[in-house]
Amino acid sequence: MNEDNSGEISFIVKKTTELELDEISQINELYNQVFKKDITKTRNYEGFIAKFKSNEKQYSFHGLMKKKNKIIGSYPVIPKKFKYFKKELFFGLVVDTLIEKKYRGNLDNMINLNNAVYEKLKKENIPFIYGIANKNYYPIVKKILNFKDVTYLSYYFKPINLRKKNFVMTIINICLFFLNLFHFPILGFLI
Repeated sequence: MNEDNSGEISFIVKKTTELELDEISQINELYNQVFKKDITKTRNYEGFIAKFKSNEKQYSFHGLMKKKNKIIGSYPVIPKKFKYFKKELFFGLVVDTLIEKKYRGNLDNMINLNNAVYEKLKKENIPFIYGIANKNYYPIVKKILNFKDVTYLSYYFKPINLRKKNFVMTIINICLFFLNLFHFPILGFLI
């Protein structure tokens, strides 16, 4: 595992299967803290494992930014298999990028964290990453990390289960699906 020390901050990449329980706990705690306004349910160990091991490889990649032994940033990438010009390849879905609030603003840290992950992905023959960035992260990935807009989603949808007790929510979800006018850019980056 590559560990690059820059002052007191270090960068390391681990597969989900290599993470220690304490590291998973720290990532979840940071996730719940950073995204507290956007989530309705805090993420726990089971949710973490389900999210990052439910793919063809049974693991994801986790770029960790640490200060001493404390995780202050995370850049996870989930490998997903695609058929690309009749060839099966793995691409990486970037999700849940987060940095503790007091360590944001130093773009060198973000670049070092991302580059550590990209090196690991190259070794695993994952040549392309993609994701949907929020309004805060979008300018960074566009200008600093050189991501390109690959396509736009002009709608948002949520899978629904048609049952009697969910009838009202089903109707609301269907209405939201047809009324949604937002455009979410999907970004990609060839590594």
